[in-house]
Amino acid sequence: MTWFWLTVAIVTEVAATMLLRQSNGFSQLWPSIAVALGYTTAFYALSQALIHGMAIATAYAIWCGIGITLIAILGALLFNEQPTAVQVVGIALIAVGIVILQLGGAHNSATSATAPTGSAEGTTLTGAMLPVSTTAVDPASAAPRS
Repeated sequence: MTWFWLTVAIVTEVAATMLLRQSNGFSQLWPSIAVALGYTTAFYALSQALIHGMAIATAYAIWCGIGITLIAILGALLFNEQPTAVQVVGIALIAVGIVILQLGGAHNSATSATAPTGSAEGTTLTGAMLPVSTTAVDPASAAPRS
């Protein structure tokens, strides 16, 4: 179910991004509504992928990487926005990074669950639990308040 939600997030985000041009700076009603609905749906779907167990770093990397790639391809096809060689290399490096993220998380997928609601702990990218400080800090002095 996580991959379904991530796919919905990617598709709706890409669709909303492609409609930005037609919204003409949000001056056109229907494209503007479609953009807002697309981004709202995308973030809802991304949150569902996270709730269903996908690690946030993995979900966000895949979402961004595939989104960037699709936008570049669609921009070239629909708007004649041809990417430069440097941009193509950059997109390829993003794809390699996503694969590395996936491979790096495969060995500890059973331990990368998030902390229970209400817990004062957070999950690192490797799944190890670290305490989160709840001490208030005075921004002026950067020292803990008593």
